[in-house]
Amino acid sequence: MKDIKVIGIGSPFGDDRLGWEAAKQLQQQESLQQLPLEIKILDRPGLRLLDEFHPQQTVLLIDAIQTHHCVGHLHCLEKEALFALPSPASSHAIGIAETLKMAEALNMLPEQLLLFAIEISADLPAHGEISATINKQIPILVSVIVDFILHRS
Repeated sequence: MKDIKVIGIGSPFGDDRLGWEAAKQLQQQESLQQLPLEIKILDRPGLRLLDEFHPQQTVLLIDAIQTHHCVGHLHCLEKEALFALPSPASSHAIGIAETLKMAEALNMLPEQLLLFAIEISADLPAHGEISATINKQIPILVSVIVDFILHRS
């Protein structure tokens, strides 16, 4: 089992795909190649996300988020803050907050859990390409995640 699991969450549609794109960019990072790291891409996992959690791991989630911040805002939320997210905070039917509450009830929460996210607009179409604003933010988000992983290791 890998020490750190990174999960890019999303769908193939528009800005919701940013978690996938960030995970793909992380897979290409040479500085991460020799670390005990697993990077996965999941399509709107909902409660299936529980299958990815192991108590002794660090889990980093990457997803689009919709809160009160401006579009393109980068978020890094720790486990405790994730429980306070509005439901659903993701663009999926069962959001991260609901999934984490279930994981807590089942005693399945990872030791360390963080959400790295980019604020997206609720007004953008749910299809097509990633918007230019979000596309510019993905490499910055990837850099933040790489720094976190390298300084944790």
